[in-house]
Amino acid sequence: MKLGLIADAHGNPSALIRCLKALEKLEADRIYFLGDAVGYLPGENEVLDILRIAPILCQEGNHEAMLMGKIPLLEEKEQVYGIRLARERISRSNSAFLQSWPEFREICVDDLKIFMVHGSLDDHLQGYIYSERDFSFDNKLSYDAIFMGHTHLPFIFDYKGIQVVNVGSCGLPRDQGNLSSFAIYDTNAHRTEIFRLPFDSKKVIESFQQLFVSQEVIDCLNRRSPNPFGSLVNEGIL
Repeated sequence: MKLGLIADAHGNPSALIRCLKALEKLEADRIYFLGDAVGYLPGENEVLDILRIAPILCQEGNHEAMLMGKIPLLEEKEQVYGIRLARERISRSNSAFLQSWPEFREICVDDLKIFMVHGSLDDHLQGYIYSERDFSFDNKLSYDAIFMGHTHLPFIFDYKGIQVVNVGSCGLPRDQGNLSSFAIYDTNAHRTEIFRLPFDSKKVIESFQQLFVSQEVIDCLNRRSPNPFGSLVNEGIL
């Protein structure tokens, strides 16, 4: 089975749609969203409408938890996050939709035990794992693969036989700002691949010109990297 894994759309519906189309063309059998549909960019309702209508299994990120009051707002970051404004805009149906999202997910597929979380094993919503140096786990629960998001920076490494993957961000990548990231995990081969898909970051910024977007977010979308992690998707498949 091919599992599609995507995270951190952050109010960017056009990038999310492109990634979902790519996952369909790459023949993902099931798609999981690992949190943070809201925050940073003001297209949260469009993103949530897409996730709600499509057959995608979603779970909570720290931005959803802040929006719903489960964890405190970070006042020093609020001008960048825009969570209070998102609370004012979010539709009643999307607010109810968010209430159904779990904080983490454990599944078994093809005799493999898989853990999915936004942050980390120790801190499901707010834990940061940037590389193998940040990761430690005794694997008492015998996971075969662990998938996460939150940092907006994709990676794959093996930790004592566990495949550990950050799927990156589809909506606000932090290495190259116009290059969405998502993953496909092939359970038959026990293999994950990170894919990168370009989007027009200038058009994204222009689409929100009537709404407030922090300069820090604009700078992130304009960021470029000489060597972003992952395999570039051939746009001809879309």
